[in-house]
This record gives sequence, structure tokens and C-alpha cells, in this order.
Amino acid sequence: MGDTKRDSEVVRMRKEGISYKQICERFRISRSRVGQIISAFELEEQQRERFQQVLQTLKSTNNIDKKWPKETIMECLLLPKVFAWRLGRYFQRENIVELSLRDLMDFLISADIEPGQGLFQVMPALMQFNVGRKTYAVLVRCVSQQDFGEAFETEWAMRIGNVVRYLQRTHAYVPSVLQDIGVSPWLTRA
Repeated sequence: MGDTKRDSEVVRMRKEGISYKQICERFRISRSRVGQIISAFELEEQQRERFQQVLQTLKSTNNIDKKWPKETIMECLLLPKVFAWRLGRYFQRENIVELSLRDLMDFLISADIEPGQGLFQVMPALMQFNVGRKTYAVLVRCVSQQDFGEAFETEWAMRIGNVVRYLQRTHAYVPSVLQDIGVSPWLTRA
């Protein structure tokens, strides 16, 4: 039995009121290991609740220019650890302690894409140390998967559409992350 399956079973048993001793005997693990599993589960549950509260606050505010602590924005992106570390390093290097959803969008995709602009002007994050194609794709995917409210969704969809059209015009490679996030309606707009 794998650890994840075992851990889920440990948590289920404990919720049913089964004693630590019985759980220890069933899985042949120490009492402290049972405690660690239960604590980790409770922490994950608290983090999920916090994430939902923060995301709901961002969404209900529906203001893409409101400044938030960088940790609040990063928490809502649900980035894998290595990518969260890379983005955190960028914020640290740039002394960014607060940012708006618009700032985040500006970091990833320029608001105004003009003919003749280079790729780094259109996708500024790619200029940053520790932000290569993979990191960029993960950031765009994570931003695209969250519901930050109607104002954000409208602006983000427009930017995604603009960058895809730019890449098509310049015969550049259109990353699958941009193709996969449902921007096809925006491809037909001027």
C-alpha cells in the first residue's frame, strides 16, 4: 500500500474515532508517525480553506488594480513548489512586496502589443532570470486556471488572444499552454 493511500486510510480511521494504538498496529507505524500524518492532513485542510477564502476575496473585489501582498497572489496561483520559488525569487530581486492582478498580467503578457515588438517586449517574464519556457508555461497555465473575477477574466482573455495572434503573425511557435486554455474565440478578433 502506498503512503498516500495509507495516509488517507489513517486519517479516515482517526476521524471514525479509532485510537492511535489501533492505527499503529494496523499499519505497523509509530504513534508519532500517525500524529505526523494527522497533522499534515489538518494543515492541508487549513491551507485549502485559506486558499478558498483568499480566492473568493480576490474574485469578489473584482478590481484588477488593487494591490495585494505578493504572498496572497502567489498563494492563489497554486504553483508547484519549484515555480513558486522562481517567482518568489523574482519578486525578491525586484523588491516587490505588493502587486495587483494587472501587475501580474503585465509581467506575463504586455497589455499593448504593437507590430515590430520583440518577443521579450510581448512576454516580459521571459527576460527574467529563472523564467524559461517551462516556467512561463506553468505561470500562464496557473493564472489561467484561477477565477479572479470578471474584470480579470476579460482582460486576461484579451491578452491571451493578442499574444497568440502576435505569435501567429510572426510565425513564432505558439506554446501549447496558450492553445490549450480556450482562447479560440479571441483569435478571430482584430
